[in-house]
Amino acid sequence: MNPELFYDNFTKKLLTDYMTNNHRMASAITMVLNNISPNSKKILDLGCGIGWSTYEISRFFTESQVDGIDLSTNSIKAADTLFKLNNNGFSKSDVTKESFG
Repeated sequence: MNPELFYDNFTKKLLTDYMTNNHRMASAITMVLNNISPNSKKILDLGCGIGWSTYEISRFFTESQVDGIDLSTNSIKAADTLFKLNNNGFSKSDVTKESFG
């Protein structure tokens, strides 16, 4: 199966996880928040899905730029709609095919 299609189809599950405050996902976000250096100025949320984690990181690290990237066009559209803040951004990217410098 095409990976982008797989993750596009997974967007509904991620939205359900957010709306029902999925304990596993909420715990994972808390763990990430507890392991980011308070002095971080730029934070990359790789595989951000619908942007829930990017949003939470942005809320706690208000002086940081937080960028979420995901392979799924559907998830990035949801992230832009639900979780856009002044200090975050979302973009579609396949990190297995692009280089970042």
